[in-house]
Amino acid sequence: MSKQKKSQDPVEKAILEAQNKESELPPDADVEERFNEFWKKNGFGIFVGISLGAVLVLGFQISAYVGAQRESNIQSAYLALETPAERVAFAEEHSRHPLAGMAWLELGDAAYDAGDYSGALGHYERAARALEGTPVAGRARLGAAMSELMLDRREDAKVALNVVASDGRLLAGTRAEAAYHLAVIHWEDENLSAMEEALDLIHDIEGASLWAFRANVLRQRVPAIDVVEVDEPVVEEPAPLPF
Repeated sequence: MSKQKKSQDPVEKAILEAQNKESELPPDADVEERFNEFWKKNGFGIFVGISLGAVLVLGFQISAYVGAQRESNIQSAYLALETPAERVAFAEEHSRHPLAGMAWLELGDAAYDAGDYSGALGHYERAARALEGTPVAGRARLGAAMSELMLDRREDAKVALNVVASDGRLLAGTRAEAAYHLAVIHWEDENLSAMEEALDLIHDIEGASLWAFRANVLRQRVPAIDVVEVDEPVVEEPAPLPF
């Protein structure tokens, strides 16, 4: 043990006296002895605090890993889907995931192509709900509108097509296609003013050159409507949609 200093600062002396009142060590105990006593009294609490911090950090890391792993598993399950029954089961199990919307969208396309317009409408509506807030939602809403049209619900179809065509959040191609189908309906109804409005909307949509070209082809069939000059698209036309 070390000897106590002959002269000592009053503040330091007061602190040591306060510590000694709670300590079983003699006043002249050295630093190592005091540290050992302190660790005996407080070591467990310090260890628990450090452990809790480590558990929180580890828990966050595990949660992130599990989330990423779950997302990877969902994507793999979606890519492995082959039959309509598998797609329905996947969509129902992961109803809140955007890929459930894609599964419903594929089911809608298949039903539409098979002529089951009532079934297609139901699938497209589910797809639109699951994909709400994404640009792809417009594709599902367009499918639903065309299903309404094929079910001879023309007024409902026109309203739905107009909503899609006017929604600036959706993809340009989807909006322009909706406007084009709307123009065709008005043409069949011999409502040329409404048809012209729909065709004008196509030309106002940036990035819809393919549908703008088709709009001009439609305009040429109606001499009363002036043709709007547009550059003929140079890209290859994509594969036609089921509708």
